[in-house]
Amino acid sequence: MIRTFNAKPIVFTGFFVVMLLAPAIVNADTGISYDVALQKAIRYTRARNYKQSMKYFKLAVSADATSMDPYFNVGSLAEHFKECKDQLLYFRGFLYLANQGGATASFLKSAKKALKRCARDKKTGYFSIVTEPPGLEVTINGALAGKTPLHKLPLTAGKYTYAISNPLFQPFQAEVEIKAKETSEVKPQLVKKIFYGWLEFKPVPKKGVEVFIDHKAAGVTPLKKVRLKTGNHLIRLKAKGYDTWQRYMDVSKDMTTTVNAQMEKPIVPKKLNMDRWKKFKE
Repeated sequence: MIRTFNAKPIVFTGFFVVMLLAPAIVNADTGISYDVALQKAIRYTRARNYKQSMKYFKLAVSADATSMDPYFNVGSLAEHFKECKDQLLYFRGFLYLANQGGATASFLKSAKKALKRCARDKKTGYFSIVTEPPGLEVTINGALAGKTPLHKLPLTAGKYTYAISNPLFQPFQAEVEIKAKETSEVKPQLVKKIFYGWLEFKPVPKKGVEVFIDHKAAGVTPLKKVRLKTGNHLIRLKAKGYDTWQRYMDVSKDMTTTVNAQMEKPIVPKKLNMDRWKKFKE
């Protein structure tokens, strides 16, 4: 894989072949897969067309934002062209992914050095983002930046698109303008996704049982499966000649939970022998 860039020819290693054998991941916007973008980036690099090379390394990141090597290559190319904007974005993404392992000390040192240098640039401003809950991954212009809260990330002045993607929340995307020497802070209001599951009712007796869910009538058995939001729901079953059956039932995402309720007939208390009770009191 191409990993370093300087005035000398690009260095290739056998790791590239391994990457090409990975399953194809396709960028939904461009329709180009990760491996195709990577091949084109390498072809343009060999032809010393570094602008096109950078373009396709970026497309590789867009197709698979979790692959570490394209980040380093975009950052290295940007360093060659003295463009701090992409260095700050892609070297940061590289370091974030490198925390999971797989990067050598020399690459880490190179990326950190470039970030420090660009952070001192007079065109650099800062971006902070705080979310509730914390720990959500943020991308800036398609490049991973880290998990919230993020404080005073250095970025070259200009407009950026930041996005938050998490399976528990609706996708969030917005623009932020970064001004030199100033800090732009955002606190996006995220909307939780609503998930559903089902309850099916198999009481004994099977027929004629009234079903109440969270104090609302749902019907009388036999009853079709009921679609509900995930979480705990209060279930109450009533049938003539039986005691009321009541439980909290947990509904899981895309799962069917069966309510197996054995209805019990009421126990009739025995009558007291009042003569014996009077003697006992005396």
